[in-house]
Amino acid sequence: MTELLYLKDAYLSEVWVNVLAIEGKKVLTEKTIFSPKTHEQIGDIGLFDGIPLLGVLKQGEEIWHMLDRKPRLNIGEQALLKLNWKKRYQTLRLHTALHMLAQIFKREFKKYADILTIDETGAHLEFNEEIDVMTINKVLMLANEMILKGSELEPFIDELTGKKAINIGYLPKFECDGLFVKDIKEIGAISFSGEDFKSGKFIITINVESVK
Repeated sequence: MTELLYLKDAYLSEVWVNVLAIEGKKVLTEKTIFSPKTHEQIGDIGLFDGIPLLGVLKQGEEIWHMLDRKPRLNIGEQALLKLNWKKRYQTLRLHTALHMLAQIFKREFKKYADILTIDETGAHLEFNEEIDVMTINKVLMLANEMILKGSELEPFIDELTGKKAINIGYLPKFECDGLFVKDIKEIGAISFSGEDFKSGKFIITINVESVK
């Protein structure tokens, strides 16, 4: 079972690990800082002992590192993992922004986003109904006002469900195993990038301001 360090500290970007198994370009270690791709989050990339990491693959309780080439390592040796922090931080900010917007749509306008996704073009909220631009702009305004004020985020285990949950400011708590920023100030300004209809879903795309 791979120890998932990113669940304990999403800001940890470098760590030494022990190699447990090697299968060609795939390597298994006892722990990792790299998160696999999910529908809500883009998977991490970085360097595995100096070799470009293409991504990680979850197989049961184990996380395998998919490398650009075969490593010059032996089982039992140590390897240095280095996260592509810029990509991880962008994911943290977009993922937090998505949930924040979804909760504002729900609380203030009774509009329910049933699917949240992130890809290379931005972050997307999917609804079963069309939402007018005025409502979208109001939600963005409320979100950006909250971001300017800031609010620390502290995930917790819900006593009723036993699952990881989180509160963003005054918004209702929600369950999510994903990764979040420490304070919503880190999100930066959220902007509306466009809307679309696809497979019966109304899709709103947002982005966050770039950081240096």
